[in-house]
Amino acid sequence: MIFVAELPDKSLFASLVLGTRYRARWVWIGVTAAFAVHVVKAVAAGWVLDVLPRRLVEGGRGAVRRRLTGGSTEDCPQVRDGRLTARR
Repeated sequence: MIFVAELPDKSLFASLVLGTRYRARWVWIGVTAAFAVHVVKAVAAGWVLDVLPRRLVEGGRGAVRRRLTGGSTEDCPQVRDGRLTARR
C-alpha cells in the first residue's frame, strides 16, 4: 500500500516538468483534476473496504502480507504462535 500512497509525490515532479513546457493555468487545471481523481479513487477504495465483511478484508490483507514477505513472520513482533496480535 505504500506504493499507492506515494503517487501524489510523483505527480509533483510531473507538474514541475509540465510547468516548464506549458502555460501555468493549464498545468494547474490538469494537476488539480488529476489530484481530484486520485482522491475520489482513494475514498471509493476505502468505502469498498468498509462495506466488505471484516474477515474478508483481514484475510486479503494477510494474503498480501504473506505474498510480499514470502510467508515469513520471523521479523514481525506482532506475530505470536502464527497469529497476528493487535498493536498496543
